[in-house]
Amino acid sequence: GVQNTLIGGLAGDAMTTGDTNTFIGYQAAGDGNVTGDKNTAIGGNSGLNLTSGTENTFVGNNAGDATDDGSYNTAIGFEALSANCGNTNVACGYASLQACTGTDNTAIGPASGNTLSSGDMNTFVGHDSGRVMTTGSKNVILGGYDGNEGGLDIRTSSNNIVLSDGDGNPRVNWGSGGQAQFRSTSSASSGALNSALISGDGLGATLNIFSARPNNDAYYNFVGSNVSNTVT
Repeated sequence: GVQNTLIGGLAGDAMTTGDTNTFIGYQAAGDGNVTGDKNTAIGGNSGLNLTSGTENTFVGNNAGDATDDGSYNTAIGFEALSANCGNTNVACGYASLQACTGTDNTAIGPASGNTLSSGDMNTFVGHDSGRVMTTGSKNVILGGYDGNEGGLDIRTSSNNIVLSDGDGNPRVNWGSGGQAQFRSTSSASSGALNSALISGDGLGATLNIFSARPNNDAYYNFVGSNVSNTVT
């Protein structure tokens, strides 16, 4: 190959025809028969097994170390994107997307998306965000919710949106069926709102409000501009 930069013991050691690569650190891209171009691996064992993958950026010890033919991936942090992943994944933070073998996933924050394996097109933002997700796809989690907290388990589910606080409590979530649920973490007290569930499509929608007071649930039914209200 030509126009390659190799700095460190055994960096790019098995490279053959790859061009315009930069490998810095002990054994960076050191084990794979690198034929891909325009890869960057900085850190001990980063990009260790790269072969035909192209335009990857791996920064941190063991970042992207198992990826061989995946391309257009970005991993920043110790053991970020450490499994043999697919294409166009972004992992930023310690052990983020560590087990990922899928494609088009984005995880920002320490341990975000840590156990996700074959899921695709997920977005996790926050410390521990989506940490225990496994095979779900097309999910969006903002905040510290790990995928199974606060009575909400979406570890293998798809097409969910969860907004949570820094402690991992889900505050608002939209399920795969389009239902929206608003949650409270406050202790039960007179008139306190625990959760609200909104469902429906088209012009029809149903809003269920669950209060903390026993036998005092309110049910609202919205159909167009017509509103009916039943309190039990």
